[in-house]
Order: sequence, then C-alpha cells, then structure tokens
Amino acid sequence: MQLTIDIGNTRAKASIFDKDKLVFQTVWTDNDEEEILNIIQKFKPTRCAFSNVGHERLLITETLHRFGIPVLRISATTPSPVHNPFPTLGSDRLAAIVGAVTLLPHRELLVIDSGTCVTYDYIDADANLIGGNISPGLMLRLKAMHDYTALLPLIPIEGEVPEAGYDTPTAMRVGVVRGLQYEIEGFIRDYAERHPRLEVFLTGGDSKLFSSDLQQRIHIEPQLVAIGLNRLLLA
Repeated sequence: MQLTIDIGNTRAKASIFDKDKLVFQTVWTDNDEEEILNIIQKFKPTRCAFSNVGHERLLITETLHRFGIPVLRISATTPSPVHNPFPTLGSDRLAAIVGAVTLLPHRELLVIDSGTCVTYDYIDADANLIGGNISPGLMLRLKAMHDYTALLPLIPIEGEVPEAGYDTPTAMRVGVVRGLQYEIEGFIRDYAERHPRLEVFLTGGDSKLFSSDLQQRIHIEPQLVAIGLNRLLLA
C-alpha cells in the first residue's frame, strides 16, 4: 500500500493506493497525528509521497518516520515523467500535471486546479511543461472585497448563486463564482484556439461549485493531485 499526503493552505488530504488503485481517502484540518496514526494502523502503508504548500506540519512526517515509513518529499526537482524547467513550481501543481499526463499521455493538456488560488498549466504532447498562470480563488476574491472596502461583508462561498444577485451576499457570490467560471472558459477557449487537440483537466476543491456550468468539454478529476503523487512514488 502507498500513502499520499497533500497539505494545502486550508486542509490536508491523505489517500491510500494499492498499486494504482485508490482505495481510501480522508480530509482534515487539524489533529494531524491522530489522522495519520489511524491510517498507518489500518492500512500499514510501506511508503509515502508528501506534498506541502501550506504551513509546516511536522507531526505528520515525524509520525511517519517513527513507524519507519520512507517519505518522498515532492518538489519541483523530483524526477517525474514531465519535463519541468521551472525550479519554483509548487509540489501540488507538479502532482496535478503528472496526474493528468498519467491519465492521458502523449496529449496536449491544460490542467486547471481551483483551490485557494487557481492555476492553469499547459503541457505539450511530449510532456514538456510550457508554462502556466495563477489567479485568486473564490474565497480570496470574497475576502479581498471584504478587506479592501468599508461595507462589504465577508460571506461564505457556499450558498445560492442566482442568475442575478438580489442582495449584497448573493451579488458578491454570483460575481465571484460566475466571474471565475467565465475566466476559466476564457482560458480554455484561448488555448483551444491555438491547440485544437487540447484536452482539459479540472480539479480542486472549489471546482464543484461551477464545473457543471462550464460550456466546454472537460475532464473533471477530483483526485488528480493524489493520482500524480502516487505516480511519482511508483516511478
């Protein structure tokens, strides 16, 4: 059994794979040691791929080392099936890209990951990472409106998204959800015009809020990062 751990800015996700089959997954925000202990005791993983773009979570790696589980810390320089010329690429972005290349090899790919930030990465058919873009995610957009105005409230992203807002919270929510939807559609349209054989992957915690409304044909894969981490571990 292989264990993959993806530490983001707001939550942690652990996945258990039996070779290339996902058999278990859990998400949490705290109690790192308890969560990892439960996973180790239940599944007895033999190795772990670890991606961290959030705060350092020492209890996780300390617990893994205590049980003698080798940990592969993913970074931009980790050997992978993707040719990555960018030394500052985040480990989560690399994992998502590797996941997409694993699922659809030898294709031109646009990988979109919608989380705290939204990332767009273009990979050619020879698995060369050409480059990418970063923009603020849904919660960052809501928080910016609250932080940089005098009267706009801080609202949850979950809630009604009508055709047009009928009060301040719905107006803000429609603005950020539809705004991000149109941004993503615009990026897809722009890349697809230049790369007609393009395949698009969408992943990330916020993607469920608008993925069904996107006009283009895309591959929705919530486990893209976990799949990529497991692929890096098996390499």
